[in-house]
Amino acid sequence: MATKFDTIYDMFLSQIDDYELSLVGDDVLPHIFKRYLTNSMLTIQEVSPSPIDSINFNESQFDDTLSLQLQLLIAKAMKLEWVKEKLYSEELMRKSIGDRDYRAVKGTDYINSLTDLSNNLGLEIRNDLMRFSYLEDNAIEGFMNG
Repeated sequence: MATKFDTIYDMFLSQIDDYELSLVGDDVLPHIFKRYLTNSMLTIQEVSPSPIDSINFNESQFDDTLSLQLQLLIAKAMKLEWVKEKLYSEELMRKSIGDRDYRAVKGTDYINSLTDLSNNLGLEIRNDLMRFSYLEDNAIEGFMNG
C-alpha cells in the first residue's frame, strides 16, 4: 500500500507556524511542499538504513508503505528545510540592507535563533535516524533468527 505525500505534508504543517504559507495560492502550495519533501530526502537518505527509492512524484506518493516513524522523520526533515529557507532569506535581507540597518530593524537574535534551530534540528534528525536504523536492523535480525 502506498503512503501519500499529503499524509507527510500534514505532519510537516503540524510542526511549523508560518502565516506566509496561508497566503500562497492552492496551485503553488503543492510545489512548495514538493520542494521541501525532495530536499528532505537528501537528509533522510544520508543515514537511512535502506534507501527510499519508491518515490512516485506523478502520483504524489511513496509506492511503499512507510512506517509512521519514517513518515515523522521525513516531516521533521521537511521542517529542517523550511528553517534553512527562512535562515537563507534572513541572511539575504541582512546583506541587502546592511548589517547596521538589519540590527536596527530585526536584531541579530533572529538569525542566531534560526541558526541554532537548524543545527539542533539537524542533529535531532540524525540521532532519530540512527535510532530508527538500529531498531529496524534489530527487527530484521530478530525476524531472521526467530
